[in-house]
Amino acid sequence: MTLGLGYEESGRLAGSSFEPILKKCDGFLDQPLAKAHEIRQERAAKVVEANTLVRAVADKLKETGAWHQFIGVQIIGYANPLKRTRKQASFDSTFEKMIDKLHELEEHPEKVLRASGD
Repeated sequence: MTLGLGYEESGRLAGSSFEPILKKCDGFLDQPLAKAHEIRQERAAKVVEANTLVRAVADKLKETGAWHQFIGVQIIGYANPLKRTRKQASFDSTFEKMIDKLHELEEHPEKVLRASGD
């Protein structure tokens, strides 16, 4: 549902790129429907924010000529705080870390090309 609300908010959402992360941090909500919908809308806004940052980093890399078809997936992989985690994680904590990393990449987009993100 989170991705569906994200698509509704931003038609250019690369939702499938975020799916492996969401599987680990966006599970069932044991809340009344109205409250769960509100939480999902907040989560969708964070996913859209992360997607916007990914596109901004990709655009900066494109300006330097360091762009390829799958750069968005590479950027998300670099910023993903749950790379090797098998356990369920907190959505808020995960996306807070990811958005922080994407802001860092916005300043230094070349990092995504040099490192594994650790």
